[in-house]
Amino acid sequence: MNSASVGFHCPDCTSSGAQKVYRGPGAMRSAMHVTKAVLGVIGAVFLWQLSDFEQNTVDVLLFGPAVAEGELWRVLTSGLAHNDFIHIAFNGYALWVLGQALEPTAGRFRYALIFLGGLFGGSLAVSVFDWTAPTLGASGAVLGIVAGLAVAYRERGLSIFGSSLGFIIALNLGLPLLVGGISFWGHLGGFVGGGLVALSLAGAVQDQARKSERNALAALLVVALAASATVAAYFGPVI
Repeated sequence: MNSASVGFHCPDCTSSGAQKVYRGPGAMRSAMHVTKAVLGVIGAVFLWQLSDFEQNTVDVLLFGPAVAEGELWRVLTSGLAHNDFIHIAFNGYALWVLGQALEPTAGRFRYALIFLGGLFGGSLAVSVFDWTAPTLGASGAVLGIVAGLAVAYRERGLSIFGSSLGFIIALNLGLPLLVGGISFWGHLGGFVGGGLVALSLAGAVQDQARKSERNALAALLVVALAASATVAAYFGPVI
């Protein structure tokens, strides 16, 4: 037996225990490169908005008729701009919390794809179902990350509605139906877009042999979502 800080351990237990590595909160935060970059970008965009808030905000939000006139950048910039301090604070905090849960396990590249899937999925849904509604905010991307976590739960055999994640999903999809000024289609589209990208990546972390294939498929899906959102916004609603 070997002397330990608490009692004695057998040699096999000591050898096995020495091979375990535990990553603390500091190590987890250091792995959140994409989350920090996104927070930096939306923070910089908001500071730019403040220089001439009304005009700058109008220039970057998603508005179908403006996209139809050639302002294609709105499909992307609308997911990085915000309406006020409460709006950016809420989405920024959600990104920070959810990023801690997903980015270290998914990896930077896959996490970024899920984020973009949510952003462009939200833009696509708004362009198809609510073309004339001015829309902005990172909520679609946030819901995409929530969907990514739901897929991660499913991969591990965990119950989504047996945790707080189920409540978060229900709240974010139900609240826009009860409270005015919140885009239901932006939320739903973001959840579906991020979820589709996450499903295309499912198993990529464990299945190293097919990791490149899954990464490529997810990247193509993000491009398809971005292109579809742009086309839908440019040519107007079909529904």
